[in-house]
Amino acid sequence: MLYTVDMKNGENTREFIVFGVTANNNSFGLTGMHVMDRDGASWEIWGNHLRKKAIDDVITATCNVAGTPRWSWMGYEMPERLCGDDGVRLPDAPEEVIKHVWRNAGTAVTA
Repeated sequence: MLYTVDMKNGENTREFIVFGVTANNNSFGLTGMHVMDRDGASWEIWGNHLRKKAIDDVITATCNVAGTPRWSWMGYEMPERLCGDDGVRLPDAPEEVIKHVWRNAGTAVTA
């Protein structure tokens, strides 16, 4: 798992790129986004109009010591891990998919 330690505040961080955005909002006005880290782990997160990102935006997520993003700390709701090595979900994306998704990564956007 790729993540870095922010020496300024000692927090672990991981970068996620947005590779999908819902065309409409849910009944609470939240927009769904699919994000993937550089290891291929994918999440579905929901955010209001202030947190909505575009495809190819990069979100730097603060993580706990296990490397799990603290989505709620950044204002995102209903996070769901789509891929992972826990034996329950689909495996992480293969290398060619990761390269395709990250091909147009823009400048980092802090969530």
